[in-house]
Amino acid sequence: KIICFDKKKIFLNKNDEKKVYEIYKANINNKTELKKAIAKSSTIFFRAGVLGGPESIEIIKSKYYIKENLEKLLNFLKLLKKKKIKKFIFDSSYQVFGNENAINNEIKPYNYYGLSKLICEKILINWCKENKVNLFIFRYPRVVCENSKNFISNMVLNALNNSELLLKNFSQKFTFVHLDDVLNSNILALKSKKKELILLMFP
Repeated sequence: KIICFDKKKIFLNKNDEKKVYEIYKANINNKTELKKAIAKSSTIFFRAGVLGGPESIEIIKSKYYIKENLEKLLNFLKLLKKKKIKKFIFDSSYQVFGNENAINNEIKPYNYYGLSKLICEKILINWCKENKVNLFIFRYPRVVCENSKNFISNMVLNALNNSELLLKNFSQKFTFVHLDDVLNSNILALKSKKKELILLMFP
């Protein structure tokens, strides 16, 4: 049984409607509605928060990312006390790594969005240990699919239409993961019978 909790209205086709048990349209700060949804849940997919952008490197924005991503997670975990949660699946970000970071090196986030996500990871690791909850953390890069509205999609579309391609910056690097791989990762985490407390995965 799938329970959706989102501040935006969720549009489902007829096939998906049969798979969803309940839908809550509310802000994550709405404790009354959130308690109702949590009471019927044993697995949590946590995706609440704000995404990073070009401004996330500015120190003046640091408070905003910490408040939106960190405080909302902490408030959510308070409501989970004494609940029988078996598994917590958390969407982190590839931005926890800086420009010179490698997976096996010390993590030094490049921006405050990445820092807020890394702090959330640390809090979740400790919380799940204390509460004996299996934790899965996914550090996703940019997620793309056929319907993505980004410059990769525009490049493909322009190439198919024999339109002009204009590349202004050859030095910047981007990392991508396809939506299908994200879905497969989530399904594998959901079905996993592993008893390890923490599983970090890097698509």
